[in-house]
Amino acid sequence: MVSVAVPQWTEQMYRPGGGQDHLGVGSVVTDRILPSLSPGINVLTPHPRYWAFYAFVVDEFWRRDLPRSNSALRRFMRRREAIYSAAGHLCDGDEHRASPIGSRRVAPLVERRPKKYRADFDYVKSPGGGYGLYYATVMQTTGVVRLADRSAGLPADTITPLTGAALAQAFRDSVSRTAYYRKYFDAEEVPASVVEEFGNAACLCRLRSGSSDRKQLVDMFLHGGPGEAANARRTTLRMMLELAAQTDGVGLRQDDFRRLIMYGSSYDEETDEETATFEPPSYLHSTARRWRLSQLRELFNWSLNGMWSCVTEWGLARDGDIFAVPTKSLEQELRRVTFSGLPGLRIRAADPIGRLIEHCRSLASMTETLDGRWELWTDLTEDYLFGIHRTGDLEFADALACLLALYVICLARLLNPDLPASVGSVDWAPVREGGLRRISMQAALDQLRRDERAQLPVRDVLRRILAEQVVAQHERVALAKLPEDTFRFRQEGARLRFFDQPTAFQRNDSRFNALSTTCAELGWSGFFDDDDHPLSSEGDHIRVAGDLL
Repeated sequence: MVSVAVPQWTEQMYRPGGGQDHLGVGSVVTDRILPSLSPGINVLTPHPRYWAFYAFVVDEFWRRDLPRSNSALRRFMRRREAIYSAAGHLCDGDEHRASPIGSRRVAPLVERRPKKYRADFDYVKSPGGGYGLYYATVMQTTGVVRLADRSAGLPADTITPLTGAALAQAFRDSVSRTAYYRKYFDAEEVPASVVEEFGNAACLCRLRSGSSDRKQLVDMFLHGGPGEAANARRTTLRMMLELAAQTDGVGLRQDDFRRLIMYGSSYDEETDEETATFEPPSYLHSTARRWRLSQLRELFNWSLNGMWSCVTEWGLARDGDIFAVPTKSLEQELRRVTFSGLPGLRIRAADPIGRLIEHCRSLASMTETLDGRWELWTDLTEDYLFGIHRTGDLEFADALACLLALYVICLARLLNPDLPASVGSVDWAPVREGGLRRISMQAALDQLRRDERAQLPVRDVLRRILAEQVVAQHERVALAKLPEDTFRFRQEGARLRFFDQPTAFQRNDSRFNALSTTCAELGWSGFFDDDDHPLSSEGDHIRVAGDLL
C-alpha cells in the first residue's frame, strides 16, 4: 500500500533548507505568488497591532543612550516583548482570542500566577524575538521600519519618519497612562498587577475596541509601502471583506476559503451539503483570478509531490534502500496504471493523452475562462481527486492514476490559447512562476500540448513526468540543499537508490487565517470562523469603494 500524506498547514518564508519541499514547488507559491497578492500579511504575521507595538519599541530604543547596533536592539526588544506576551495572556477583554508570540512558554508561566514577571524570561528561542523572526521584514515592506544597513549609515533598524513615527506615537498614547510605561518599562521585574494593567491597554485584541493606534494601522494596511504592493494588499483585503459579506451566517475555515476561491462554492465534508457561495464582483475579477490560480497551483503541486511520495514508497517497499532498483522496473509498473477507479474516466494507459485531457475537461464541465464559477458539483474535479488521494488507501498504480488525472485536470483549465492575452500579463503571472528549475505551470502546460500534438500514450506522458519532474527534479533540489542530505532517492546509472526517510509533504497555508484575522482585528468584520461575521460600517465602505479616501 502507498501511504498518503496528510496536509500540515505551514508556510515556508525563506529558501528551504531541509524542509518538506522536496521538489521545490512549494516555494513558488510561498516566495512568489502569495507575496504578490498580500504583501506584508502572511501566515506568521496575522496580528495588526504588532506593527504598532514593534514600531513603539524600536522608537523607544533610539530614545535611549544605548549602543547603536542590531544586537543591542534585539536585547532591548526581547525584554519588552517578554512582558508584552505575558500581558497578552492576562488580558480580560470580552473579545480576547489572540495568542501572543511566545505562548508555548509564557502560558504555563502565567498559569502559575507569579507575583512578578521577569523581563529576561526566555519566551522564544530567536535572539530577535517575534520582531526579528517574523515581523521586521514585512514592516519594512509596509513602510514602518528601515532595516539596518551599515553601508547607508544605519547601524540598527529604525522607524520611518512618517508611517513608523505615527504608529509608534499612537501606540505610546494608548499605553502612556499605564504603570508599566511610566515606571517599569526598563525594570528587571514587573509586578503582575502592572503587567495585567498593561495587557488591558496594549493587548492585540484591544484594537477592535478603538485604541488610539487603530486609525494609523488602518491607513498603513491600506496604503503602506510602495504603490503596487499597497494596491495588491488593499484589493486582497477588499476581496476578503466581500467574502465576509457574502458568507455572513456561515463560519469559514481554510478549506472553505480554498473551495470558495476556486469554485465559488463550499460544502460540509460530513454531509456534502453546500454551505456557502462566493461570486466576486467585476471590480475584483483580477484579484480573484490570481487567488484562484494560486490554489490551482497548490493542487498542481500536490499532484507532483504525491508522485514523488509514491515513487519513494514504492522503492522502499522493494528494499531499494538496500539494493538499488532498476529504473526499468518502475517503468514496467506503469503498465498497471488504470483509471477505472475514477468516475467517468474510461481511459487506458495505452490511449493517447488527448483523450484523457478531453475526458477531464468534459467531466469537470470546464469553461474557457478564469472568471465566473468553476463547477464543484460535477463528476470529476481537482477537489475530488485531491480528497481521494489525501484520504484514500491507494495501491501504487491507482495512486499514480489519481495523481496524473489531478495533474492533467489542473493544466486543462489553462489550455485555452487565448487565456493569457484575455486576462493580461499580471493575472497570468501565477502560471508563469517557477520557470524550469521550479516547474512552472506554463512549462508543464506547453509540454502537455506538445505531447497531445504528438499523440503520446498516457503511459509515456506519465513516464516523462516521473523522469523529468519527479526523479530529476528531486535530485536537482536535493543537490541544491547540500551539505544537508535531503535525498529520498538517487540515480545510479540505470538504477534508483532509495533512502529510508519520511515522505510527508504538505500544502502551503493559503493565508486565509492571517487575512481574516487582520480584517477582524482592525474592526472591519467579525471573526470569519464565527457563523456571524458581519462587516462594520468602515469595513463595508472599503468593500464597496475599495478604500477610505
